[in-house]
Amino acid sequence: MANVLTVAWFVIAYIITMTGAMVWVALLFPARVAIARRRLIESPRKSVFTGLLFWALSVFAAVVLLQSTKGGPIQLLGWFSLVPMLASSVLGGAALAELMAERIAQRATGISCFSSLLLGALATVLAGLVPFVGWMAIFPLATFGAIGGGLGGLFTRRSTRPEPLAPAA
Repeated sequence: MANVLTVAWFVIAYIITMTGAMVWVALLFPARVAIARRRLIESPRKSVFTGLLFWALSVFAAVVLLQSTKGGPIQLLGWFSLVPMLASSVLGGAALAELMAERIAQRATGISCFSSLLLGALATVLAGLVPFVGWMAIFPLATFGAIGGGLGGLFTRRSTRPEPLAPAA
């Protein structure tokens, strides 16, 4: 019974954490998320394959460095080699959440921008947890697409400054 509860709480924590991270990144880095979103819209296949390649290279480098017998700084470098991949994943996940938010806002009447962003992030996370289809298709495609799109947001130089936010009423 304890194993079942552990898994259940882990899934709940995963849903809350990923949804919160996507919303947080979308609100704090709107220009970077816009670049990633544009990349996901303009070239989704390229984003997925770029994300898959970058994921494989990052994991390979981390595994090689973590298996070092010297330990210490080399193993720490192995953990640090995962940081760009994880950062681009969260940035791209925020871009996916914004894409979902746009579609939710088109279909729902009277919903605020923040609510649609929250629902978009939640829908993105929950879609990957659907048995079999989510595990084998949606989660990998969304993850690799997010990494590929997020790479564009991380490493592309902005040509324009983001628009200032309107003052709160």
